[in-house]
Amino acid sequence: KVQEKIGLKPEQVVDFKALKGDPSDNIPGVAGIGEKTAVDLLQEFGSLDKVIKEAKKKDSKISEKTKKKILASEEDALMSQGLARIVTNLPLKLALNKAKFGDYDPYKILDLFQKLGFRSLINKIPRLESQGNLFEQGQRSRVKGQRERFDCEVVDSEEKLDKLVEELKKQKEFVIDLETTGLDPMKAKLVGIAIAYENNRGFYIPAGHVEGNQLSSEKVFQKIKPFVESEKVKKIGHHLKYDSLVWQNNFSDSRFGKISFDTLLAAYLLDPDNRQHNLDDLVFLELGYRMQPIEDLIGKGKKQLSFAQVPIQKAAFYACEDAVFTLKLKKILEKKLKDVHESKEFKRFTKHYHLDYKLNLESEKIKEITSPWEIFKDIELLLIPVLTAMEKEGIELDSKVLEKLSKDSGQKLVKLEQKIYDLAGEEFNIRSPKQLKEILFGKLKISTEGIKKTKTGFSTAASELNKLKKKYPIINLIIEHRELSKLKSTYLDALPSLVNPKTNRLHTSFNQAIAATGRLTSSDPNLQNIPTRTTFGEEIRKAFRAKDGCELL
Repeated sequence: KVQEKIGLKPEQVVDFKALKGDPSDNIPGVAGIGEKTAVDLLQEFGSLDKVIKEAKKKDSKISEKTKKKILASEEDALMSQGLARIVTNLPLKLALNKAKFGDYDPYKILDLFQKLGFRSLINKIPRLESQGNLFEQGQRSRVKGQRERFDCEVVDSEEKLDKLVEELKKQKEFVIDLETTGLDPMKAKLVGIAIAYENNRGFYIPAGHVEGNQLSSEKVFQKIKPFVESEKVKKIGHHLKYDSLVWQNNFSDSRFGKISFDTLLAAYLLDPDNRQHNLDDLVFLELGYRMQPIEDLIGKGKKQLSFAQVPIQKAAFYACEDAVFTLKLKKILEKKLKDVHESKEFKRFTKHYHLDYKLNLESEKIKEITSPWEIFKDIELLLIPVLTAMEKEGIELDSKVLEKLSKDSGQKLVKLEQKIYDLAGEEFNIRSPKQLKEILFGKLKISTEGIKKTKTGFSTAASELNKLKKKYPIINLIIEHRELSKLKSTYLDALPSLVNPKTNRLHTSFNQAIAATGRLTSSDPNLQNIPTRTTFGEEIRKAFRAKDGCELL
């Protein structure tokens, strides 16, 4: 079958890969030699060693052009040969009878998967019992003495709400988690509020479900407002900037008071290089508990429901679970941050935490901050209300400026396309990598020396085309066309559609827990990567306007 498919014997496949390379396995091969040339060489000379010997002869049968490629990449070819060959003589001691699948302890496997972070594989462990039983039997070593079950009370009457209010009066801090209709805090409507102040007990106050017994959001607001706004009763949560902004947009005259802990920010400061700081993953890694996925309630794709359509009882379990386990997580992460602070071990991780970067400020107080715990309480938490206010304020966008730029860029793209077609000798889809490589490397015979290969042939990625732009005018035009197309689609056409219809302003999200360096990032939309060094980029920036009497910094 190998001979039928590529025209070579099975024992020649290693040398075939050594010549042509295999990007999927990071095997470089010989630059400039493709499948056909590799097959022809091996059919004539038999092996890589013989091909190299032939290439070194003065009267070689190999063409001068191919000879140069082989000799220039001889070292890569031999290395590729070693990479392609499967090692079959390793001194392994394997008892096949022990490899046979049979009796095993599924909870030991579960414990291992938790330590390794293999959350998605848990459902695939054979004969693993239900989650409740799982944590009674298999997780005592990881959650010592801690109950995994929790109570959830639905607060759906004034009597129950008044009782909860009396309990909240006794608390110094509590977890708050808002359930909403969407992920955009500027548009999301409040559906319910989850509260927790005890280890295994949560409360869910439904206020915006489509069906079911519930209190009005205004009545709930009036009762809960004093605790949310209080500077004495502290708030705990996961990504409280979102909850704070949703609260403000649903109750315009109200603001979150004292925020004492955010598990998202705590996890980020403990491991800023890790991008997995969502609540589900953190709870799983720290507590070995697998939380209910939101998809279980609202589904996916076109048939996805709004959280408001979820039956109250099901929504209550999900919301209480979030609140209860945020409280559990807070205790763990707070201890970790304080332990690092008290042990002074953070001095060993100064580079890891990028503290020098974060502390490059003139304030003497900030200069004294040295540990992740101090950065957490004296910078990151204090930034939450500041960023919330910035996001709510948004920025004015002059859509007419962008509309004109879009029209101008469209006309320029048409002219660029015509110039490219003239140099190519025919019209083709410039945005199609397949058609582009056929024109460049097929019809125009542009040199492929030094150009990376992919599974489908030579790459037309920007990094590869940049290698050719000094030699071929068509390459410069293609690069310019790509850059202008991206600007047009990403900014000129997209930004006006993202303006909030109620505020007539553009609202981005400033993220504290993404960049490992500690800097803020911007998303939905990203306003940080608008070009600055091009004339076109400067024109785009003119579309952003400050209020009368204000200036943009």
